Amino acid sequence: MKNRHAKTLIENWAESTDPLKHVFEDISLATFLILLWSQDRDKATRFVDVGCGNGVLVYLLITEGYEGYGFDARRRKSWDTFPSHVQDKLHEKILIPHFLCSSYTGEHIHDGNFGEGVFLISNHADELTPWTPILAALTSDSGFLAIPCCEHDFSGVKSGGGVMKPSSSTEGVHGRYAMYCAWIGEISRSMGWTVEREMLRIPSTRNVGIVGRKIDCQKDKEKALQIIQELGGHNGVNGFIDRALGLKDKVQRGH
Repeated sequence: MKNRHAKTLIENWAESTDPLKHVFEDISLATFLILLWSQDRDKATRFVDVGCGNGVLVYLLITEGYEGYGFDARRRKSWDTFPSHVQDKLHEKILIPHFLCSSYTGEHIHDGNFGEGVFLISNHADELTPWTPILAALTSDSGFLAIPCCEHDFSGVKSGGGVMKPSSSTEGVHGRYAMYCAWIGEISRSMGWTVEREMLRIPSTRNVGIVGRKIDCQKDKEKALQIIQELGGHNGVNGFIDRALGLKDKVQRGH
């Protein structure tokens, strides 16, 4: 993977961030996903990268022959460096999940309906991280990979890692990041996922991969809303929508 992609990506880097770090990280993640999917050959390997950022992971997976797309609240300079067939799979959209409110529609809004057989990816997706296992359970049984970073709660506010209520799953867990990862795991299990964890070999200290590949049953909207309320969802629904719409307005003003 490095031999095939690293040189081109680094030479064409258009962001202000360190290309070596980000290219290596996304090549590592793409390799991990391809190996993970190879273990489940009976499942579809279409993907959606939620909060795709620079779009490199989407580029790598499409170039390697996988079908999927990514979206982010803000378009990145790097998107213009990719071939047109990859650019067509990168969308500037905010997420307002359909089960929260169906009245918000439009070109720049994704309703969280991903379709059957889609594997969700959220790599350091901040506000979208806790929603990932819920959306994966409601719209597809193919699974998800969430790599938590900053500790955002359901409303999109940084929680400092303290959003999770004490439970048996937090016994012996110390530190904000560890608590946050435990909380994401608790959400996943509550939605019916069998939770797997992997310490990813990427150049980041936020390198816990939370994977769901098996689910006991798909839950409905009411169950999802119940979980949001029970697992630290203070003002989660309205707060998230308000912050998402505010971000959309901010991005559009920036254009």
